[in-house]
Amino acid sequence: MLTVDRGKICFLVVKGRQFQVKEADPLEGEEASSLIDDVEAEVLLDDPAGDAVRDELYATLAAMDERELSETLALLWLGREDIDTDDWDDAVTEARESLSPRTPDDIIQTPLFPYCLEEGLARMGITCGDIEDEIWVEGPPSP
Repeated sequence: MLTVDRGKICFLVVKGRQFQVKEADPLEGEEASSLIDDVEAEVLLDDPAGDAVRDELYATLAAMDERELSETLALLWLGREDIDTDDWDDAVTEARESLSPRTPDDIIQTPLFPYCLEEGLARMGITCGDIEDEIWVEGPPSP
């Protein structure tokens, strides 16, 4: 059973999307070759140091206690379909054993981590839909 605050995970989902997806002008520098090129967005995982959104993500993950961070990592695995909901307790234990000072960075650098976290929530029957607007207005949930 997930015990980490859903608001924290949803904050990571919303801000993670904001961090990973940057709209680029496909016509910049060259002419687009198709309609898909006209609307395509680039995913940038290597943003420059000092990115405010990345800093928010890191601060949220770094402020989590061991249990919360373990569950967040296990939720990421669940969303990637590395584990099944039946293996939840074992996954949280394994995640706890694998924690290191680099874990917040590792999560942020995981391709599509916001999607994986959201998918992990969905596999547990939880959604962010009703609190996404609050996150955009109010910022991260209180610890």
